[in-house]
Amino acid sequence: MSESEQILFGGLAALPARVAEFEKAEPGERPLWVELLEKAFSQVTSTEEGKRLYGDPDKGATLEQAWRASALLTGKLPVCLISTDQPAVPTDAIDRVVKMNANELVKVLSEVFGVSDKVGIPILYYDGHIGHSVCLMKFEKACGRFDYHDPWPNYSLLCKDYNAAGIDAQPQQEYGWSITSGELVSVILAAFVNLNFWSEYIGERYFLTYDELKDSDFWTFFHLREIRKEGPDENGSTQIALQPGGFQSDIGLSVISNQKQRLTQGNLALRRGWIIGPPYGLNPFALDILRSFLGTLVAPPDRDSILPLIELLTQIANPENAKKLLKEETDKSLWHDALFACLDASGSFEMPLPLSGISINNAPRNGEDWLEVEVTVDAL
Repeated sequence: MSESEQILFGGLAALPARVAEFEKAEPGERPLWVELLEKAFSQVTSTEEGKRLYGDPDKGATLEQAWRASALLTGKLPVCLISTDQPAVPTDAIDRVVKMNANELVKVLSEVFGVSDKVGIPILYYDGHIGHSVCLMKFEKACGRFDYHDPWPNYSLLCKDYNAAGIDAQPQQEYGWSITSGELVSVILAAFVNLNFWSEYIGERYFLTYDELKDSDFWTFFHLREIRKEGPDENGSTQIALQPGGFQSDIGLSVISNQKQRLTQGNLALRRGWIIGPPYGLNPFALDILRSFLGTLVAPPDRDSILPLIELLTQIANPENAKKLLKEETDKSLWHDALFACLDASGSFEMPLPLSGISINNAPRNGEDWLEVEVTVDAL
């Protein structure tokens, strides 16, 4: 099916919930990051390549283009829930599609809003004549209504007389508009749900708790102990400083847990003179704690994704393998960039994973170079 034959959806389907909150703010009242995000998206979709991938703002986007745009703006690929009661549209480019009838889909969305108070769900709808996108912001269980933001100026295309499905959206002070569950059932085609919300909803284990960390081989092998705890802060986050049994002047280690005791961040700092230098060359203990830190702190569903990096950090300990890995003619993967950031004091690396993120940087501390590795997890 060519793009010209597909349903095109107007509006910014990928509009993150936090951006939607500022959409109707007066000039000068919106945060700078909101302005920069919208400017960047406008620039990306101004090129022919950008329009091919993310849709044309003047014409609309296909389902696949809207899904890519959602990932572009949020940094994470969402799960696509799609209604089997609407016309079939191509989904080959989408890596995780869950199909269900419209009643089931709306019921699921109402329940997803129960997993967190930070949910925002872009949806695509089709009324039989036009396709459009809005962002669901809240589900009012008592009255069975969804509050939503519509990027259309002045009114919503789901207002009476502006859609072919007979939906009568009502003004709503906080987010703009409100419709009933039944009205949404009649038009919804697809919804983009962030993977952490989806994992939480279906009960998929995607995080590590602080207690689980203390029971892990990583904690036991390196004889970790808690030396300082700060918090919780206004967001419910607690910072915990840890210390290994040995090499305490060469290693810095800390984690952050949320109000549910789930780890949202881990930080490992290694003194470069300890990683590379006499008497070892490449210090096997430094490589060991780095591998173990990554393999433990990364979200469980993402751990298979980082196995190539774990393997490189294992191979590099062997001098012969090190020579091969560092040769210019060696085939390089993206994970080689991560390896080189670990070995080169001027290097850096960032990698978003479906439920985690890895950042590798180098920074001076008290006149010495240190390697700093951060793992973030999208734990609710």
